[in-house]
Amino acid sequence: MLPIPLFPTFQSIGSFFIGLVSGRNTDKTISNNKTLEEARITTQKELAKLQREAQLEINRESLAFQRERLQREQMLQLHLSELNYQRQLEIANVHRNAQLALPETQKLFENWPLRIVPEQILSAYQNRNVPPLRVFLSPPSVDFDKFINPNPAIVQSATPANFPKIERRLANALHDVFNTHYSQDSTIRPMELLDGAWDSSRYCGGASLLALFSKLQSTPVLILDTEVVADNLTLWVSYWGIGQTSYKRQKVLSNLPYRDILDEFAKSRALKWKRDVKDVLLAKGEKAEDIDKKYGGDNVVNLTILEDEETDRRRGIYEKRHYQFNQSDWENLCQVLGIYHILVAGVIADGHFLLHHHTTLFFHSLLPELLEKHEENHLVHIIDWMLTCYDDLFKALSVECSSQVANLRIQLANSLAKLKDKRWAKQELAKSLTDWLQRRGISCKDLSINSLLSNIFTLQPALFVGGEDFLVVLDNTLQLLGLMDESKQVAHLISLATSQPKIGNNVAVTRDKQAPLYDPKKVLWK
Repeated sequence: MLPIPLFPTFQSIGSFFIGLVSGRNTDKTISNNKTLEEARITTQKELAKLQREAQLEINRESLAFQRERLQREQMLQLHLSELNYQRQLEIANVHRNAQLALPETQKLFENWPLRIVPEQILSAYQNRNVPPLRVFLSPPSVDFDKFINPNPAIVQSATPANFPKIERRLANALHDVFNTHYSQDSTIRPMELLDGAWDSSRYCGGASLLALFSKLQSTPVLILDTEVVADNLTLWVSYWGIGQTSYKRQKVLSNLPYRDILDEFAKSRALKWKRDVKDVLLAKGEKAEDIDKKYGGDNVVNLTILEDEETDRRRGIYEKRHYQFNQSDWENLCQVLGIYHILVAGVIADGHFLLHHHTTLFFHSLLPELLEKHEENHLVHIIDWMLTCYDDLFKALSVECSSQVANLRIQLANSLAKLKDKRWAKQELAKSLTDWLQRRGISCKDLSINSLLSNIFTLQPALFVGGEDFLVVLDNTLQLLGLMDESKQVAHLISLATSQPKIGNNVAVTRDKQAPLYDPKKVLWK
């Protein structure tokens, strides 16, 4: 029998405790891993929160910096432009005083194209910070022309003898607009029409213009010169502003066949007479011969010409025929020529007061009212010329104040959108969107309106800082053009732009949504 060990269970008990300790250490490791994971997750959440708060603060500071940068840039550009204008004004004053002192001024009477002398023009409005833009009319034939021989058998002018004297009609049309919107006493946009000042139709062209510029260089001048040769009319515009070293002369309309316009008026008048008089009386049983004899006049002849034209057209013959005109047709033509002169004077005035006096564009806001009673097909060429002038104006403005070009273009597009023909508005809208995007460093290959708007809709809210006014006018313009879906998207951008917090004195200020964001009338028509 083997001896019984003194401590028979020590080994097994020791193994048991070893296992127990090993198991206890394993449980502790698991516990430590859970605690560490929870601490890691908590730390990551806190870090993410700190990163979001830091990014938000960076964005807010960036918005404040962008807004302040744009404001300071505009102020500096305006200040530089004002200094330039003051310098030009000083030069003009020196030139004015020198001209008034020259004794040979009196010698201009022999070949001076005006009935008033330079001293009368230069001595007026000397103390005005914004001198009026002087406007002269050089019509095809001048009333009381002292160089015209009273014998009608002597041909003394290229202007046809039957072409009416239009100076007074043109002056009346311009006076109506100037007195209402460009009073010579205005401190913002003064204009003075010196009608009746042109002495004779013998004074025309570049020679007379050079004589005027040599003596009136120190005052802003606009000259509207109308020439009529045979059946064609040409309208010239000449202009110089304060401090300019040369004048600008340009054809607005070249060889306009004014008889075609008269034909359209005579044709429309004949058709109206047929509809409103002849057809009504025929329906009542009266004879056509009696109606024509009693009420027709030249309408009968014009209807016959119209019927012959339609017959020839069906035969493939397109020979031009002229209708018979009466006084009402000439009056209608004078109204068209009057609106031509108003449009030219208005766009030149916009450029003059914007570049020299930093006054926002205004004349384009009058277009819907001015063109309401006129057929736009008679005005296509003149409106195209106007938009070309505005393009040149915006290019000149981009040198001194590029930040304002997109806003001015969208205002122009907004006014054009109120006309019957929307193509001009769409054209300016596309240019405005392009300027707005380029100002923010974004160039587009596709310059269609839809593509440009798509680029705007994808931008971050920070890029709309300082552009809220633009968006409001854009929204209104899209509505006028019937682009309602795009208008809704722009309205959403406006809400995003106005909800961006503004940092000032370390206090976040949010725009009151109930307060009016923007008054279009104040910006568009001020």
